[in-house]
Amino acid sequence: MSSISFRDFIKKHQASPLKVIDVREVDEFAHEFIPGSKNIPLAKLEKKDFSEIPKDEKVYLICRSGRRSQLACDLLKTHGYDQVFSVEGGIQACSKDSELVFKQGSHLPIMRQVQIVAGLLIVLGFILSKLIHPYFIFLSVGVGLGLLLAGITGFCGMAILLSKMPWNQRLFCAPKSQIK
Repeated sequence: MSSISFRDFIKKHQASPLKVIDVREVDEFAHEFIPGSKNIPLAKLEKKDFSEIPKDEKVYLICRSGRRSQLACDLLKTHGYDQVFSVEGGIQACSKDSELVFKQGSHLPIMRQVQIVAGLLIVLGFILSKLIHPYFIFLSVGVGLGLLLAGITGFCGMAILLSKMPWNQRLFCAPKSQIK
């Protein structure tokens, strides 16, 4: 079995700290995390970079809801890791049922900010093309092409730009926690 219920995980972790790898993105990890956990985003694992994960010890993978950690768990198992476990329900479930999760303020994840801004620009381009000048439709087309490029290459210029905005700067100041 490659998963563990969040309740069993909490009990085990409270009894003796576990090796926990959080596979969420950096901005998500900066907002809330389990002290002592290590942040290795799923995207890094998908590039076959397993250098920071011990193969001979039990490792518990966690994400927001359990979906990404299960994907990471399955990926690691195909590469010979037989002691990896996905925490069912993820950080959401753990934070509701215990004080194990450390939270720092509230924020909107970068990718949700990208979705909001992209949607707004697409609608704005369409409206302006109908009300002011037809060439404003190229705003919508440009944003759509940017999203297409981001999906194909994994490079999202809008996400990079948004991460530099003042309201997102505090997110990247979280202390780096390491596997014990």
